[in-house]
This record gives sequence, C-alpha cells and structure tokens, in this order.
Amino acid sequence: MVFQRPSKFLRHVFYPQAPKIAARVLELTEDAQLIAGTFFALGVALAAERHGKPYVPLLLQPMLMRSALRPPRCPGFSPPMFPKANRPVAARWNRGWNAFILWEWRRRHSGDHNRLRAAFGLPATRATPLFETAVPPVARLGLWPATFAPIPQDVTENLRCTGFPYWSDPAPMPAVLQRFLQAGPAPLVITLGSVGQSLGAKDFYARAMRRAREVNLRIVILSGAAHVLAEGHDVCVVPYAPHTRLFQHAQIVLHHGGIGTTAQALRAGVPQLIYPLGADQPDTAAHVVRLGLGQRLPWRLGRASRKAMNAVLTPKVAQAARRFAQHLSTNGAEKAATDLMKLSTQHGGFYGSV
Repeated sequence: MVFQRPSKFLRHVFYPQAPKIAARVLELTEDAQLIAGTFFALGVALAAERHGKPYVPLLLQPMLMRSALRPPRCPGFSPPMFPKANRPVAARWNRGWNAFILWEWRRRHSGDHNRLRAAFGLPATRATPLFETAVPPVARLGLWPATFAPIPQDVTENLRCTGFPYWSDPAPMPAVLQRFLQAGPAPLVITLGSVGQSLGAKDFYARAMRRAREVNLRIVILSGAAHVLAEGHDVCVVPYAPHTRLFQHAQIVLHHGGIGTTAQALRAGVPQLIYPLGADQPDTAAHVVRLGLGQRLPWRLGRASRKAMNAVLTPKVAQAARRFAQHLSTNGAEKAATDLMKLSTQHGGFYGSV
C-alpha cells in the first residue's frame, strides 16, 4: 500500500496507529531543544508544535522537494507535468499541478489529520498532511548530496543537502556468499529491498537471471523468496548480506531504487539497473539515469531490458560510476547531526537531546 496506494495506507494503517505513536513521541521529546523527523514520522512534527520547540524535517528522498522545475515522477504524484520546465509556461503549468496535488491531499486526509491534532489539544490546520506543518520549520535537511539531486531554484525554503547517511552494517558476510565471490568474476547483485521482494512481476527473478546469463554474468540474489529458482553453479542466493561490503564486489547492482540501496551502490562505484516498485523509487531512478550511472528496467524485463543491460556494461558507465563515488562524502550523517546542533544553538541554545 505504501508503494502503490499511499492514501489507503494513511487511512487504514497510519492514522489509526498515529495517536499511540504520537503520545510516545511527546513523552520522549519533552526535554528536547530541537526536534527533527522524517516524512512518515508525523508524531514528531506534532510534538514540536505542542512543546513549542523548533522543528526540522529530514527529507530522505529528493522527490520531497516538490519542485515545479523538476517535478517528481512517482505513483500518485505524476499528473501530466513537464519533466523539465525550461520555459515559463511549463513552470506555471507544473506549479498549478503541484498546487492541485496539495489540495487533493488535503481533501483526502485533513479530516484524519485534524482529528489527530484535536486529540493532542492542537487546533485544526489547513496545512497539507505530511507535506506541510502548521508551524513553519526552522530549516529542512535533504539527506543526499547536491551532486545527486541539486536543489532547484524554485525550492525557496531553507533546504540544505548534507549527503547520504550511510548505514554500515557490522553483520558479517554469509560464508557461502564469501566463497562464491572468491570463486569467480564480479557478479550481478539483485535485491528488491526489505519489503519489496515479492512485489515485482511474477517471473521477475527468472527473467533477471536469464538476462544476466545472456551476457555471462554470475548472479547473487538477496532474497529468501528466490531460493527455489537458484539452480546452477553461477547463482548464489542468501536472504541478506551487508550492502556496504557486498556491492564492492559487484559488477552491476539490480535493485528497486530505494534511496538507501541507491546510496550504497553509488558509494561502491558500480553501475545500476533500477526496477522501481513504487513510491519515490521511479524518481530516484530518474536521477541515476540522468547522471549516466545506470538504466531503468521495464516491468516485464523483456526485450528492452537486454538493451539496458548492455548499456550499463559499457566502460563509459563503469568509469562514470567510479568517478561519482570518488566525490561522495562518507559522513552525511555526521554533517546532518552537526547542522542540527547548530540550528539548536541558533534557536535557543542546546541543553537537551536532539
């Protein structure tokens, strides 16, 4: 539902659970000087408003910039807008659609949102649920590097990019995977993330393996659901492996376009094939393609996927991926924490937790 029907998710899952979550967040943030939170962390914005504390939204995905000059291409947020608004009339058209999206989101969810606010003694607001706050934030942090997704000129809020907050999982590599990697050339690594393993086309894994074998690539699949398909000496299937270490051994990474997985592939300097499942993933894929670091795959992995596979196997794409990785900061989380500390000092002096 998050990927394909976000409104249904909000109405039937998110808002029914929100009161309990928000109450806990209120308790945890009572002594904070500044409060920050991500898109679905609705209780965080409510807590900041209730406590009278400065609030900083943490944007994990570039699509949340909501630019009219570079509109996101995502399910539920993809009306007939110009992908690049190079002319004033195109920019006005896109701004109109952005305004309509906010209006429609308010129409769908303002009732649930304001009932939640009332439960915590807050007045009703016309601010768009999730996308806006009743009290303006003191700043916004984009948790990606500007080289990946520059801030468009029409994004006038105080938004700054900090770099990717990489998760370096200390878990060891599975022994069977370690032996497989040592036994041959760099493989194609396939992963659809932690929640999307069964959301692809019915024969996704079989077709992906077929495409890899057509170009003589060995295959690593991160998915317990695919083990029945893993027949042959050229395939290794494990439920999970730490991306930080595995991707360094990959020739190509085929993944769903989640921002964390994309960041790890960029950091490893490997070409990418992206198979978006929904939400922000098509927009993330568009940034990778724009930078010449990978290709987007069609849903059925048919004839067009052969062309995409051949395109990323070229020396040009491999070199571009390595060059991009060389200029990535490794301390995006540290930079975000430093910015939050500075904002806390600017807005009253740091004396509690952030």
